[in-house]
Amino acid sequence: MSNAKVKLEEIYIVCSSGDYNWEFSNRDRLQSNGRGLGLNYGEASWPASMLDLPRGPWRIPNYVETPQLIFDEKRKMKDIYSVEYFLFVSSKMKGLLDQFVPKSCEYMLCDTEFSDGKRGPEIWLCSVIESCGAPWT
Repeated sequence: MSNAKVKLEEIYIVCSSGDYNWEFSNRDRLQSNGRGLGLNYGEASWPASMLDLPRGPWRIPNYVETPQLIFDEKRKMKDIYSVEYFLFVSSKMKGLLDQFVPKSCEYMLCDTEFSDGKRGPEIWLCSVIESCGAPWT
């Protein structure tokens, strides 16, 4: 009989205070219905909470425009932000997610710039669509 201990699975909840170092320049134009990042409510039935499965309805909508973010160059960039059930992640965080849980997220590269007009950091809109390789349907 093995003495190996079973590692318990953990859930990490990413919360956001809304204190980002960026602002949307086109939030109201992302979707033709004016819902911003919002999800297409009519396309799928919705779970009562972000943690309920299936989570499939939280896929990235087909936006009319790519999200455009204007960064404050004086504030430190974080690797992950939670915004309206989506994540905004740095390329570094995207690499980690793809390495440890491949094919579990879908991404959309955002257009970014600093407030002075210079090119901004590479930021990805991210939605978790699978768990441990088992698709949520």
